Amino acid sequence: MILNFGFSKKMSVLIHLLAFLVLTSYATHHILNEMIIIGTLLFISAAFLAYSLVLALKGHNSPQALRRFCLVMTLSIIVTCYYLGIRGIIFVFPLITSYFYCFSYQKAIIWSCLSIISTLLALLNMVEPIIVGRLFLALIINLSINISIASLVYRQKQTLTKEAREDQLTGFPNRRHFNELLTKALGAAKTTNNSVALLFIDLDNFKQVNDVYGHTIGDYVLKEASVRLQSSLRENDTIYRVGENEHIARLGGDEFAAIIKGVSAVDEVINVVERILQKISQPYKTEGFTLNCHASIGVALNDDNTDSAKTLIKKADSAMYQAKKNGKKRYQLFDQKIFKMMAEEQNMQRCLQNALVNKLFYLNFMPIFNAKTMRIDAVEVLLRVSCQQLSYYGPERFIPVAEQYDLIYEIDLWVVENAFIQIKEYCRNYKNTPLIFCINLSSKELENKSIEKEIAELMTKYEISPELVEFEITESSLVECGEKSINILTSLKDLGVSLSLDDFGTGYTSFNQLRQYPIDTLKIDRSFIAEIQNNSPIKNCMAKVITSMAEIYELKVVAEGVENEKQLIYLKGINCNLLQGFYLGKPQSWLDIERNYLYDLQKFKIIKVSND
Repeated sequence: MILNFGFSKKMSVLIHLLAFLVLTSYATHHILNEMIIIGTLLFISAAFLAYSLVLALKGHNSPQALRRFCLVMTLSIIVTCYYLGIRGIIFVFPLITSYFYCFSYQKAIIWSCLSIISTLLALLNMVEPIIVGRLFLALIINLSINISIASLVYRQKQTLTKEAREDQLTGFPNRRHFNELLTKALGAAKTTNNSVALLFIDLDNFKQVNDVYGHTIGDYVLKEASVRLQSSLRENDTIYRVGENEHIARLGGDEFAAIIKGVSAVDEVINVVERILQKISQPYKTEGFTLNCHASIGVALNDDNTDSAKTLIKKADSAMYQAKKNGKKRYQLFDQKIFKMMAEEQNMQRCLQNALVNKLFYLNFMPIFNAKTMRIDAVEVLLRVSCQQLSYYGPERFIPVAEQYDLIYEIDLWVVENAFIQIKEYCRNYKNTPLIFCINLSSKELENKSIEKEIAELMTKYEISPELVEFEITESSLVECGEKSINILTSLKDLGVSLSLDDFGTGYTSFNQLRQYPIDTLKIDRSFIAEIQNNSPIKNCMAKVITSMAEIYELKVVAEGVENEKQLIYLKGINCNLLQGFYLGKPQSWLDIERNYLYDLQKFKIIKVSND
């Protein structure tokens, strides 16, 4: 319907009741006093209105019932004009308006013209032609006004519909519209013996393009990639093509999707995918820059005859992430291995939700030692869970799942709050003996605008001194973050806490880049520490270079993964600030931390190193 003002259920019922009462009263009057045929037609109209009223009471919208009501009312008014003349013509004016409520724009104009002609011809039975001519002019003016208003609303609706269904940058359907198209495509495929293939396409390292060259060039790359994607899909590759681009969508950010029809063999899809990879990987030239951008593609077929767009998208998305894990710049077909991985992830999701509800999480603490004094200077806060299935997978598996299903925000806040509870207890028992608590934050928090406010509220609630808190983020997450993420880190830094860069050396961050990040500490990745015992000059040199450069930039250095005495001696020799590893102390409960390292409660003179 063109004019749809979205009346509330109560208002809709009230309008129906008033119209029903007027109609039945007028119909009864005609049956008893005037024209039985008019009264009969009005009662029929009232019956259709009563049906629409019942639907309105149930909260349903029934354009079909209202259309039938309008058509019967049209016949009633024509008959009234034929027998009663001017008394019938006054109802034509609101009738014309009602057409634009009940019919499409084009049909409303057709029915309006037909009703005007019919009622005026009927009116000639009782009214002189000159008066009919004047009424014709009035009706035309009324119709013109209705057409003008309806035309404006129609254009606005078309614009809003386009904006709601189309990506503004590329002109492709957006995620919501593409889901509808894919659902229709899967339904249509059920009538054939062929399959539907869904391609989930993600541009590799696109965030770096935005960060280095700016969003203007980033938008150019997205538009150019969309053009190349479209040209890669020939006519016989598309399954559902109402408009020019409706077989391809931009799902958001640097993610695209495409549908391929009538797939009888996987090789057909692979040919298309390889064509896409080849075209997207060609250099992008703009404003004097030459950029290289590649893609990872996940491919899923509805070979199980599924008609669920959500399921197929999930499969293709999982295959795409596997392609990224395998080194990017490639495609991955969804297979049983990925299916098993998806099942495990869904099981982990349920376990994580259960752990949050039933409070199954708890904290362990891993000691970090001052390399000069071998005294405990800090502890890393580690998440553990009293769930056999999650314990089997370990945090390295279930944390990414928590990030994928957006459970990580609640988990992170739980860790921060419970760490603060422990800090408050520590400060009460060990006055004047500072110990830093290092708390890991998910990379997803670099996109969470409320994280600084939430942490500040918890610090106030538990009266936490910021000097005792250090938040750790991984180097890889920092490399991928943009200006907004840096602002979030800066806001955390403004709270007075320290920030540490975990797994340093694996994300290819240069020391020059570090200058733009509010970082206080570097944690050398354990892979560099592990190589020390193998007498590898290059790896040994890397640990030394990181330590030397960090000193120039006034950054503290933590070596994580110290597993033997040889590594310990070497790291102390290159003036590494802090040491952490199983050789020095394993993750343990807070009670064990107290028993093993804090027995001198007042002077904090513990130099004990546990080899358990």
